[in-house]
Amino acid sequence: MFQRITSAATFIAVSLFSTAVIAQVQHIPNTIKYKDTGVKNATGRSGSASIEARALRAKDGNVALDVTTGSFDGGTAAGNIEKLQVKVAGATSNFNQLSGSTVSVPLGTLPWHEPLQLQTNVSGIDGSRTDIVSANEIVKLRPDLAVGSVSGAKDALTGVPITFMAPVSERNGDVGARANCTLSVDGTQVDRAPGIWVDAKGSVTCTFGYTFTSAGTKNVTISVTDVAPGDYDLLNNSTSATVRVYDSADEMDEYYAEADQVVFDDAFEQTGPTRHELSTYKGFEGGAVFMAWIKQPMNFQSSSMHVKETSDGNLVSDFSAAFTSFRPDGMTSGWCSSAFSKDGTLFFDACQRDPIGVPYTRIGWMRYSGDVTYHSEGWATQYTWDNPDGSYYTWNQDSRNTYGPQAHLGSQVSLDVTFGDGEKLWRAQPEIALQQSARVSRDEMCDPAPWDTCYVYTYNQQWKRGEIGGFLPLP
Repeated sequence: MFQRITSAATFIAVSLFSTAVIAQVQHIPNTIKYKDTGVKNATGRSGSASIEARALRAKDGNVALDVTTGSFDGGTAAGNIEKLQVKVAGATSNFNQLSGSTVSVPLGTLPWHEPLQLQTNVSGIDGSRTDIVSANEIVKLRPDLAVGSVSGAKDALTGVPITFMAPVSERNGDVGARANCTLSVDGTQVDRAPGIWVDAKGSVTCTFGYTFTSAGTKNVTISVTDVAPGDYDLLNNSTSATVRVYDSADEMDEYYAEADQVVFDDAFEQTGPTRHELSTYKGFEGGAVFMAWIKQPMNFQSSSMHVKETSDGNLVSDFSAAFTSFRPDGMTSGWCSSAFSKDGTLFFDACQRDPIGVPYTRIGWMRYSGDVTYHSEGWATQYTWDNPDGSYYTWNQDSRNTYGPQAHLGSQVSLDVTFGDGEKLWRAQPEIALQQSARVSRDEMCDPAPWDTCYVYTYNQQWKRGEIGGFLPLP
């Protein structure tokens, strides 16, 4: 909840805010992997011919073996794979009369991390010679990309850009994957971050920018699509939230006069899953959001914001920023202003549709989670004034350690938010109580003879989440 502050001492503190602009954050093309720590694919070479191979196990236990003379990460393939021999657990399988520089063959049900011996016949590279190329591979689990909860504004005004974000994690721990991260409204895709990379056991953030053009209750969905290599579990590839959109500030004002809820605060921490009996991966991802509407016009040429975040008395983040004003593409009547923390972890923004009269001004703050944040095409259009070419991500911290700027949250998150424009200063001090939940699932699979063994996958996923809303009539 916001209250207006007029003391001179507080105003002076705002005027000393340090400058931070998005141009200080390095934009890295999505084509560059931020890291790749998964189990490597098998490789082999003979003469000028080389192969790369991967054996990936699906959720039903079936394994597909892919072999290419190039690279699965975009390398050019040449020649022709004529034959493929696979030795596993004393048995030999031959695949003859193959064709193409990349082939895929089914191996049936195999145990996790079962070793494979491969031998391929490759022609068309060393003249008339057929090269015999060998490699040793192991059976790996397919990547499992999972989308966490959608965070962002719960209320919006038509014509004013809104930011949404969601964490995306790889949960099986063997190999990473590429995918398109998309934002859909009422079932129609409206924004995307193409070709993102999520490392094995990794966690990233997808952030989007979108401007609603019509009023009503909207369903907002963030998804990962076109996962490559194919995804282990498609049931956790998307998550949704609802947003109420208004045509005018008067409509929003009328609604909130009755509903008494306009400030939205959101904090989450997700831990797991821990997959027992197969691996000991246990990661976590956490983030927080502050969104508010102020029924006042703001001077974005001199606006500043400060947010201090604590959890159970422990400092999580503390940052101040001065904004740079700009008009987003497609916004014909209004202005926005935004800033990044230097390490790219925190994002501040403010927008208003009509600077004349008494409009609502939306302000926002987000703490990103994971190693990197992928910025969508819509986000770059609406919030980046230096307009970098192509799709890009930013690191979430300078040191670039595993899991980015993570902080385990306690039973509550407290925010101290101040926003000023040189004439007025507003302050909110919300406290978000976090509720803890857990989900345990078991997936038992048995392999037929000659192995005749069973494997139990136990997923133990825990998370904390909380959100509040509140509104105070402003002078």
